[in-house]
Amino acid sequence: MKPIIRKYLKTFLLAGLTYGLIMLGFDLASGEKFNVWEFLFTTILFGFIMSLILVSFQIYILKKKGIKEITKENLAVKQTKTVTCALNKTELIEKLKNDPIFEK
Repeated sequence: MKPIIRKYLKTFLLAGLTYGLIMLGFDLASGEKFNVWEFLFTTILFGFIMSLILVSFQIYILKKKGIKEITKENLAVKQTKTVTCALNKTELIEKLKNDPIFEK
């Protein structure tokens, strides 16, 4: 399964089921009877809308950052970026100490 489709599906299930169960709890606490079709409709609708908005926004941000191929690592929660420098360690430390932002 493609990483994007997997992300849409995970977000759909997580958001939809969480919303559906919370709304079910509110309905049962207020004394309303349980309606299966209303539960399924609201769960599916909310899950679809949230996954469409959230994952599309994440893909937009990734493409804005210059990522052309979206992989599982790009969609992960923890992101890392490696920066390389032509300076040696002591020169880099001295430049950072003299910089007004990084000196702290």
